[in-house]
Amino acid sequence: MEKLKTNINNIYKDDLDLANKERREPFYILVGYELTTGLLNVIERKPNQNISISSILDYYKMDTQELYDFVIQNRPEIPEFFSMVAISLETFADVQECNFRLLNFILSKESKVNWRSRKQIGVEELGEK
Repeated sequence: MEKLKTNINNIYKDDLDLANKERREPFYILVGYELTTGLLNVIERKPNQNISISSILDYYKMDTQELYDFVIQNRPEIPEFFSMVAISLETFADVQECNFRLLNFILSKESKVNWRSRKQIGVEELGEK
């Protein structure tokens, strides 16, 4: 769990650094970080829940109104959700989309690395026979 939290912190730090270099507005990254860490806290509280980027993405895949209502409903228990009431539903939708893309990109990148690693292991095993 701590490794995932560290990875998420690094993902958002790297994206924020890139946004600063590209002179992009960091707002969606900062709000997305709050939303993502809040969702991670929700997932942590569920027994037998798989804690991964994929499980966070499951929330980001929700309908925008449904996710927004979920966040507002859970706001008293999840401090990271507190600021979400200050943004409009339209802005929330933009945050949702931006961060879905970011996490989905990271997940696909990790999948390719894992696939290559397994493929290399398989090749090495075949070479030994």
